[in-house]
Amino acid sequence: MADRGFAPLEAGDIPIAVPQSTGPAQPVKRDGAQVPHGAGSGKKGGRFLCPKFVTASDRRAELIKKKCCPECASILDKYKRTGLAGAGSAVWRTVGPPRIWRYARVLCHHPYAVLSSVVIIVVTCLVLSLTARPLPAFDDPAMGFEARGTTISQRACAWENLLEATSPRGQLSFNPADDPYFLANKTTTSKKNKPRHRHKICVQMTDHGPVEVMNCSDVNNYNSTDYRDDFNVISSKILMDREEDDGYNLEDDWDFSIAENAHGTHNHSHFGADGFFCGPVLPGYGHVVVKSQVERESLLTKRHLKAICELDTRIRSPPEFQNVCTESSSGKCCPSWSLPNFVALISNRTSCHDITDSDVRRVSRLLHRCSHHFDMELEDGCGPLGCRRVPEACLKNDAVYTILHYLVDAAYLMPQAANTKYSEPSMANPHKQQNKQLEQRLTVATIFLPVPRSTAILAYYEQLAKVPLVYDNVTVVAMDLGLKHALFDKLLLADSWLVGVGAGVVLLLMWAYTGSLFITVVTNTTVACALIIAYFMYIFIYEITFFPYMNVLTAIIAIGIGADDSFVYCRVWSLAKQDKEAGTIEKLVGDALHHAAASIIVTSLTTSAAFFASCVSHITAIRCFSIFAGTVVLANLVLMLTWVPACVVVAERWGAASCCLCVPPTPAYATDIPPKCSQVCALPLRFCYWTAESGRVYFEKILPWVVIKLRYLWIILLGICALISAGIVFYKPRLRLPDSQEFQLFNPQHYFEQYDLKYKYQFWFERNLRNDIVNHLPLRIVWGINPVDNGNYLDPESTGHLEFDETFDVSQPESQGWLLDFCRNLRNQSFYQSTLGPLLPNCFIETFKSWMERKCVDPIDRLSRYPCCEDSKFPYKKDVFNKCIHEGIQALYQRSAE
Repeated sequence: MADRGFAPLEAGDIPIAVPQSTGPAQPVKRDGAQVPHGAGSGKKGGRFLCPKFVTASDRRAELIKKKCCPECASILDKYKRTGLAGAGSAVWRTVGPPRIWRYARVLCHHPYAVLSSVVIIVVTCLVLSLTARPLPAFDDPAMGFEARGTTISQRACAWENLLEATSPRGQLSFNPADDPYFLANKTTTSKKNKPRHRHKICVQMTDHGPVEVMNCSDVNNYNSTDYRDDFNVISSKILMDREEDDGYNLEDDWDFSIAENAHGTHNHSHFGADGFFCGPVLPGYGHVVVKSQVERESLLTKRHLKAICELDTRIRSPPEFQNVCTESSSGKCCPSWSLPNFVALISNRTSCHDITDSDVRRVSRLLHRCSHHFDMELEDGCGPLGCRRVPEACLKNDAVYTILHYLVDAAYLMPQAANTKYSEPSMANPHKQQNKQLEQRLTVATIFLPVPRSTAILAYYEQLAKVPLVYDNVTVVAMDLGLKHALFDKLLLADSWLVGVGAGVVLLLMWAYTGSLFITVVTNTTVACALIIAYFMYIFIYEITFFPYMNVLTAIIAIGIGADDSFVYCRVWSLAKQDKEAGTIEKLVGDALHHAAASIIVTSLTTSAAFFASCVSHITAIRCFSIFAGTVVLANLVLMLTWVPACVVVAERWGAASCCLCVPPTPAYATDIPPKCSQVCALPLRFCYWTAESGRVYFEKILPWVVIKLRYLWIILLGICALISAGIVFYKPRLRLPDSQEFQLFNPQHYFEQYDLKYKYQFWFERNLRNDIVNHLPLRIVWGINPVDNGNYLDPESTGHLEFDETFDVSQPESQGWLLDFCRNLRNQSFYQSTLGPLLPNCFIETFKSWMERKCVDPIDRLSRYPCCEDSKFPYKKDVFNKCIHEGIQALYQRSAE
């Protein structure tokens, strides 16, 4: 096998005959392969013996070229440059890492095994993803767009965990009745089974807590408008019910709560099922907002009220309304709570279509006269003292309060309450009377429908969308039916055909560019398989349960990256085939992988690294998106190195077959189709040829001509676009941070978005549901828990658990003194605003200190209260504090429960 003076021939070497005669070299078979054979061993007289065979990998190749076979120089250089073996050679070597060529040989000889393996893996991932875990639901598209891991978010998460821990099912409780420490130290003088009775007492709230006073004569003259005039006054006299036993004292029950339920202090009644309305209006009913199309026109006129009445009739006209409405005792749908219907009710009209100008003027005067008696910042409108001072006409049928609180905008009759963010600018007018009329005009109003806000009324909304909602210059501008997310989900599915259209357009463009339907189909299947594999890894390998809607956008990224990689590989394959010395199919696969793999691997790794870098984001949705997108890119890389080359090899064999191919894998095979197939495949072949030729002409001739010939025009146009874009981004309207907590899902002009973004907080009932508008910025300070978020940052529903601060001990005298000073200093800050209500500005150490200043002997039953009395001086000893704080809070909750 090997002569002296040269290395044995190994697999992968290119054997080259070293000619020593003019006769042609005759090939001989070695190990089953034909190898060119030399004529001799060269000169024998010297120390150097020329071998019969030389290989391009031989370290002595240069020496052999010079001494033995100068004419072999061009051959060796050629083989080194191209790596091509002879046409009949079965043993060859080419440039590049040997592992690539071994993998190329596997792809070349076993393409169906590679394809089968990929198909089995993808199908397995698809079946497990569809059956083993629930599919992602996008019920709340805004979920996951909150920050996690920031200082503020950690404190907010700790606060939410604290609220959860103090809920009825939580581990903490406000009431220490079941605390073993309190039960063990409970005195034997507990007041059990003692007779109780109620009578009126007068309590004055002071800076040091509640004090019982003798004179309550001025309480009856107290109304809700008195205490709103001066926010800095904390003291007030309140008439309370007191439940007393034989040893009762004011401090014993530590009950400062005086507010009752929403309508508990109202001395009026709502209509029952047989009245004009079916009951009180509630925010849980669907409602629409109406407005005049004529700027600065008031809706409180007969003409506009009748227009609103007609719009109400149209809104109730869809047949589905009868199936979802709330019915009265007569079986008919309840009337809507609207301003025209209340005008009809107050004026004793049977229908809003019958109201007159005098009815409207009467109601307008009633609203003007009664508006200052109600406090719209309170849900019941009267405050803790009730509505005793409100005129009876203002309380009748609860009409005035309902109109002001639910049906008209907050700025009506109260310009100072206007929402300056959304309200229209005031028109400068020198006449005071005209300005007053502008301030008191009714700009927007609501109609509450007897339809609960729920997803069950989606069919009704679809019918309502076909009804014209404009009448006599009054139009519906917004609505809230509780359908925003449900409608988004349905429209998302309904618009899925657009994805198909987009995929079809991409398919056609790929086909036009490549000229091959086969390559186009392979590219799209590669993208689909990459998404399936990435989703399987996302759920089962990474074990991430949250799949945000943002992850759907990864399909667009996958199409772009997959198409680009496929184009690169197929282009390299085509160029390799165009070489006259292309050699065998193994050589084609090896060359294509050698030149294309590096580009595909580098671009894929850099792109995936860019996505994975976003994992450091504090936004949960962005973090999940980056993980999923990076995984899709890596899955696409694996498929580009396995699935696509195997498919191309199969296409090559398919195209070289002698069978009829009406759609050849590439246009190059169209001329090789047997004549008997020409008539059968005439039309498909003509279409394929036309597609390929059109794409070639456009991408190789037309597009380069347009770019090159018009290069100066493109520079000018694109430069102008860049300047305009910079002005839009940085000057006007420029990029801005979100100014609303509402998550926009539809066009800004959509009814639902108009309500959330513009009209929602122009009504008192919505403002009261959002406490931070009424109470400005509530300040809550918590000690004893660590501000940490120990939940899963990849799951917005996982907030972790409450973590206690073991170093905190409020019972220490130093802690008590510091806390008291902190509360006093906080009230002296410029941002502090006193709020009326005994428990609203609560600093428990102040209230507890006042409670501890009671007498040590009960003046009624002569029972000792020691040490929880005035004999204990502040700051209290640790054991005294622990005992008395339990008793004080227990007394509070006993009183609240009773």
